[in-house]
Formats: sequence, C-alpha cells, structure tokens
Amino acid sequence: MKTIQNLNLHLVVEAKAIRFVQYLQRHNGFVELTKKQLTAEYGSKYRKFLDPLIKAGIVQVDHSYSSYLQIGKKYRATNLT
Repeated sequence: MKTIQNLNLHLVVEAKAIRFVQYLQRHNGFVELTKKQLTAEYGSKYRKFLDPLIKAGIVQVDHSYSSYLQIGKKYRATNLT
C-alpha cells in the first residue's frame, strides 16, 4: 500500500483507494463494476482515486471486454509488493 501513499492523495481519498484495491485483490481477476456500484460504495467522486490508480498502474482496466449489454467496466488490481 506504500505505492498508493506515494500518489499524494487526500487522506480520505487515499483511504477509499486502499479499500478499493483491497476489494479487487480479494477477487483473483477482473471484477465488473458499474458507475452505480462505484458511486454507492465510494461516493460520487470515486474518479479522484480511480484515475490516479489507473495512471500509476495499480489498477488495470480490461479494454478487450465488451458485450452487447455492457454496463460496467472490468477492473483488476496488480500485485503490490
């Protein structure tokens, strides 16, 4: 989690980021999440931590995933050592 702390996020945003990454790590692969699910769990400003996590390579988005009724995106946490 030291990597997340190096992103210099606000403490509240950092706590949400850590919780989000831990949630993804509990699932061993990509997890499909909708905007509604992210907003319900992490608040309407979830992009404040999600975008920096993606840019830093901590969270990956499955861009190859597509379906006719695609509602959400699939996210996966990388291994943090």
